[in-house]
Amino acid sequence: MEKKGKLSELEECFLIDAEEALKVLEELNAKIDTLGEDDIELYEITVHGIKSALNNINQTELSEKAFGLEQLAMEKNLTAMSKETPAFLDALKSFTEELGSA
Repeated sequence: MEKKGKLSELEECFLIDAEEALKVLEELNAKIDTLGEDDIELYEITVHGIKSALNNINQTELSEKAFGLEQLAMEKNLTAMSKETPAFLDALKSFTEELGSA
């Protein structure tokens, strides 16, 4: 961060990316037990992107959780995805709210 209370350009970009990822993942999570191939691919692409964005701002723990979700999507493991996604969404929302209020 540049100064306390002011977000860097990278963090501002992250918040935009995270907002979009949250929107997509929340929609997919609402119907996760019935996702088709296209939805699973969108899920995988979305968690891959947010994984990289989290890594760029040194949020390793959340990035690793996103990586795990990406792997589950690649395996098409809807059962595990349905168990793991809500906790990830809660953690990502919490982090973005904290960052956005800095």
